[in-house]
Amino acid sequence: MNDVIVCLATYDVYNFNGWTFEWRRGRPISPWPLKLNGEPRACAGSKFYNDIEPFFKLNNIEQDKFMVQP
Repeated sequence: MNDVIVCLATYDVYNFNGWTFEWRRGRPISPWPLKLNGEPRACAGSKFYNDIEPFFKLNNIEQDKFMVQP
């Protein structure tokens, strides 16, 4: 019998300041912008990070208001 290992990764999606991005609190990975079809963009530049900087000044409850519902 063959053993199969399955890894499920989840992330939260937010819409803020004209950007849709994935990000999960507590993970060491920075937020990453998404394309309209939900796929990750090839790169994330300084414009993206500058535009979403105010998002990180919000508390968790305020941030959650921008979360996209599944």
